[in-house]
Amino acid sequence: MRIIHYTRYALNKGPGPNPEDLRIDMKGKINSIWNLQVIEILLPELKKKDWDGLPQRSEAYLVDLIEGKLERVRTCWRNAQPKLNETGEVETIADVESRMTKKKDNQDRVNRVYSRRRNVCLHEHFVLKLLICHRGFDDA
Repeated sequence: MRIIHYTRYALNKGPGPNPEDLRIDMKGKINSIWNLQVIEILLPELKKKDWDGLPQRSEAYLVDLIEGKLERVRTCWRNAQPKLNETGEVETIADVESRMTKKKDNQDRVNRVYSRRRNVCLHEHFVLKLLICHRGFDDA
């Protein structure tokens, strides 16, 4: 496996990101020199995208889209890294998988609860509007 030296690039002692094998600096900041170069490589590709009749997007808007996506990818990567368990030992791959599965199941459960609440509220609102309209017709 090839080791990438992000800090060597920052010190002008190594090559930068390769467009053919693009990699993100996961451990550094989102605005590291390496990641800024990655964004510069991705920006022309995003500019080529057909926005299906939507208004023209500014370059700052597109850069913000790329930065947001990179930050979400970095968050997923950080969450998938082994952590220390209760005994102070590093998690095994099975432990990491179990932790991530539990987190996703819990988030899915929370999403279902919120979705149900929203649908109940929307239904109650719709019924209330029907009653108001119906009573309005009876009074006329």
